[in-house]
This record gives sequence, C-alpha cells and structure tokens, in this order.
Amino acid sequence: MLTGLLWLFLLAGATAQSLTFIRSVPVDRPGAISLDRLSNIYVADARNILYKYDPAGKLSQTFSPPTTGQVATVEAWNTVKTLLFYDDRQQITLLDRFLTPITATRLSDFTSGIIRAATLAADDRIWLLNESDISLSKIDIRHPDAVLKTQLNQILTESAGDLKFMREYQNNLYLLDRLSGVYIFDNMGNYKKKLPLTGLNYLGFKGNELYYIKENQLQFLHLYTQQTRTISLPAGKNYQKALVGENFYYLFTPAGFDIYSLK
Repeated sequence: MLTGLLWLFLLAGATAQSLTFIRSVPVDRPGAISLDRLSNIYVADARNILYKYDPAGKLSQTFSPPTTGQVATVEAWNTVKTLLFYDDRQQITLLDRFLTPITATRLSDFTSGIIRAATLAADDRIWLLNESDISLSKIDIRHPDAVLKTQLNQILTESAGDLKFMREYQNNLYLLDRLSGVYIFDNMGNYKKKLPLTGLNYLGFKGNELYYIKENQLQFLHLYTQQTRTISLPAGKNYQKALVGENFYYLFTPAGFDIYSLK
C-alpha cells in the first residue's frame, strides 16, 4: 500500500510541471543565441545585430558593428566578456558587459584554414574547430601560436558533416554535430566520448544538465548520471532552440522568443 501511495505521489510530482506563458519578445529571425550567468539573453538577428535582454525580456544593450558579417556564434557565459564569431569574415570580436568592443581578431593571423566554429575557454583562451585540416585547437590571442591542437580525423565518424557549435562547460568541451551526435573533450582537447544525440540545432547547459529541443519537448540529460527528464512544449509553436535561466524559460521562433515560467 505504501509503495502504491509513493508511486502516486511521484507521478503527481512528475505531471505537475507545466510551462506558463508570460510574454513574447519580437526579434527578426533570431540566429546565434546565448545566456550569461545572470540569465541575460543575447540574440543576433537577421541583420547580425546583437541584442542583450535582461531576464524579464527587456532590451538593455545593442551592438551594431560598423562592418557587417555573419554572426555564427555568441558566447556570453563569462559575463565579463562576450565572444562573437563571424564565420564569413573569419573573425573573433570580444565585447565587454556593455557590448562595447574590446578587441577584434582575424583568425588568419593565428591559424591557416577555414574555421567552422569557435568559443571561449575557461582559461581565457579560444577554442577553434578547423574545417580544412579537421582539427581542434586552443589559441591565446595574446600570442600567435596555438596552445594545443588535436587532430579529429580518427575521432569523427564518416557521417560527421555539420559541425557548427561548440561550448565549454564544467571543464569539458562539447562539440555538436547535427548528423552524428555530441562529441565531448576535456579542457586539454583530449577526446572522452560521444553522446548519440542527433538532429539537434543547439545545446544549452543548466546546473549539471545539458538540454535541447527535440520532438516538441525540452529534454534534459544529466551530465554525470545520464538520467533524463522532459518538459512538453506548447503545441503548434515549432520551437527550435531554448535557453533556460534561473527563473524563466526562453523558447525561440523565427519571430523572436517566448518567455515562460515553470510550475
């Protein structure tokens, strides 16, 4: 009898979680997105203008560069500096917390080949994924030489072909390939394992979990126990990306993002 009551209690707790809509924030075709430690939202729009919103969705700062370029990556977790990677210009721009430029770096000054993805490392260096020689490197923009380099020819599967997103989190580097899964490396670039999560457009991290949208669900995977949990998303919205803050959930459409709370 006790077991049955416990099961009903757990089931009730599992089904009690639901998203409550708060408001929509218009953004013209959001592209690269990020969230900092204070739950501020960063979004690049169709014109590659970067917007910073507070956790309630109020616009706080804007960065519109004098020279246009395709913003492939925004990484703002650091809070002190925000990285912008322009894949068409093969350039890294670092901004301060007010979205004022700190420095702009041409990647050709540090490495040869075409860079497919870039992100900040916890040690203040920059990870680069080189498409030309299929390698992973970490550079320090204060010095011209790569700190370390890992060849990926023997690691990536033959099906790997859509490597566009990287993120360092809790001393591991996560490399997302939409076709074959998520490759995990340590903070020295040593390969650890692959998660068979395919068909994803974006990965986010909250606490000890990574999260992503798939099959109209916001799915969470514990980084160390591999336990999973899901939150069903509203029908008919076709959300493609999500950011999870301290108090709110931000779900993205081509028209902007919707803000939800969780009950």
